[in-house]
Amino acid sequence: MAPIIAPISEATIDSYNGCLSAVAQERLWLGLVGPADLERSRSFVRANIQLGNPHFVATDDERVVGWCDITRNKLEGFRHCGELGMGVLKEYRGQGIGERLARAALQQARVAGLERVELVVYASNEPAIKLYEKLGFAVEGLHRRARKLDGRYDDVISMALLFEPKLDSLGREVTETGFAAGTIGDLSMRVGEDVRDLHNMGYDWGQITNVARGRMTLEEMWKQGPRRGDKDQQ
Repeated sequence: MAPIIAPISEATIDSYNGCLSAVAQERLWLGLVGPADLERSRSFVRANIQLGNPHFVATDDERVVGWCDITRNKLEGFRHCGELGMGVLKEYRGQGIGERLARAALQQARVAGLERVELVVYASNEPAIKLYEKLGFAVEGLHRRARKLDGRYDDVISMALLFEPKLDSLGREVTETGFAAGTIGDLSMRVGEDVRDLHNMGYDWGQITNVARGRMTLEEMWKQGPRRGDKDQQ
């Protein structure tokens, strides 16, 4: 049975740390070349969960065998960017697990509003480079002899993926709901109800929009009651 791809959780943090440590200690693929600190891993994962950063793991019989995370940049002016990191245990490589993890994380990154995802990869890691190119990443820079480890040099390649906006048939940018912002479809998806029915019931567009934008809950709107005037209801 193929490993399961799912968002990381509190229950999988320790196993994730073990997976990270195993890949790091190969001293080939990551900047980290020794065992990962468990407390740092716990803090990192909990922060990702709290902030809504994409972080997925592949599990095989409850053992984490791979991961992919995208951490949003916290600096003002760069918050539309995220940095991708990933790895898969040696015995699970070549099975498409890395691609499944990356696609899951990138999909969530797009939904979360990220516009650019960056990464660095060692030039010697040809399988990873091929995967990133398949996913749409483009090379943006080459850092020659950037790493010297165990007496060997390796170049570091900078790559990035830009999320191009999706447009509907009228040329309007499509949001994560699948519809252009502010349209009936967009508002209905955000509210969880057909907004045309709500409007016909007497609720005005201001109330409906407040629910769609998270300024109030649907339950709070029910308590307010319809607010459209008689003229608006004709």
